Amino acid sequence: MIESKTGQRLVGLFLLALGGGFTAWTWYTALNEGYYYEKAAGIFPIAAVGGLGLLLFPMDMTKFRAEHGVDKPTTWAHYPPAWKALFVVAVLAGVGNWLALSQR
Repeated sequence: MIESKTGQRLVGLFLLALGGGFTAWTWYTALNEGYYYEKAAGIFPIAAVGGLGLLLFPMDMTKFRAEHGVDKPTTWAHYPPAWKALFVVAVLAGVGNWLALSQR
């Protein structure tokens, strides 16, 4: 786990750019070349939403250790509510993107 909020935000920016770029590339190949990679259609939107989550909601690791007594989240209960909601949104984005591409 990355300790600093700045480090988490930098990783989030990288994941957002990577996930968003490859999601756009997947749509480009599907619309213009007639094929797409199914795994990429599901995984890269998840990465983009996860990166957005790291940008908007970095975890305060000092506060986390004080509350839970562990160095990194190990169970679903350890994650804050914002991260739980982001997880659901990320999975829905991946499945939704995959379904949208498969129906075209």
